[in-house]
Formats: sequence, C-alpha cells, structure tokens
Amino acid sequence: MTMPLKFWEVAGPANYNGRKPFPDPYEIRLRTYVEAEFSSTSQRGENLPRGALAAIRCKPLRRAESVVYVDFPTVKLLGDYYDSRVRGLQLRAGVCDGKDAVPEDSCSYGKDNVRGRRLCYVGGDGTSWIEWIDYRRHTYAYAHRSDNRLPILFKWWTEDE
Repeated sequence: MTMPLKFWEVAGPANYNGRKPFPDPYEIRLRTYVEAEFSSTSQRGENLPRGALAAIRCKPLRRAESVVYVDFPTVKLLGDYYDSRVRGLQLRAGVCDGKDAVPEDSCSYGKDNVRGRRLCYVGGDGTSWIEWIDYRRHTYAYAHRSDNRLPILFKWWTEDE
C-alpha cells in the first residue's frame, strides 16, 4: 500500500528549486513544449521570476545557444512579468521581425497560431535575445545567442517554434 504524499511533497516548487528531484510535475509539463531534437538537454532553471512555478533550460543544437521556458500559474502573473520586461528594456514599439530590437504586442505566431507576445533585441554586450509568452500555456520563454546576429536567432525561432 502506498502512503499518501505529504502536503510539501505535492505543493509544487517555490522560488528555491533544489528541493525536489528533476523533473517535477511542472517541469515535465514544460518539457512537452521543447522541440524533440533537444529536449534531452533540459535541466532545471534557476532564479525563477516572482510568482513562477518552474523553469527549464535547454540547449538547442543550432542557431540558439540556450532557451529557457518558465511556467506561470495565471495569465495575469505571466502578463505582469512580460510587461515588466518590456518596461525594463525600454524598447520602442514596433514589429519584432528579427531585424529591429522592438516588442510586438498581441501577435499570433507558430504552427497553432498561438496568441502571445514577443520581443527581440540585441543587448549592450552584443547578445541577441528573443523573449515570448504563450497565453494558452501560461508560459514565458527566451532564447539567446552571444553574438550580434539577431536574424539567425529569429530564423531559429520561426522555424522551430
């Protein structure tokens, strides 16, 4: 007979991720969003944003150096976090097409015409970034490469989403 789990064994991760074996149920769900060709590289993400349930970090085989997926419990927390990212980056409004470093709000993207938002930019250190959210899955994600080649990263994002 199996003993019932204690409340702390099923409560889900807190901002400290070291207390449960990898992957926990939230991380398992996040792994279902990862492309099959690099899902085996998944590992626990650290430093969760406020209110997030879990994060995983993966290493794509080409064009992006890493991608992180973060699970939020509600659309509101997800949107609030994304808005804080946009404000913090102080990007001008426009179209995130891999050529300019600007956010695009209320866009649809991907094979399933997902409702979400995305932004792309090159940081002051020359690192190229794409950040996006998926309202349906309550997921925030970002990918980067450490050179100033945003069009290559954007191509990875549009081909592999």
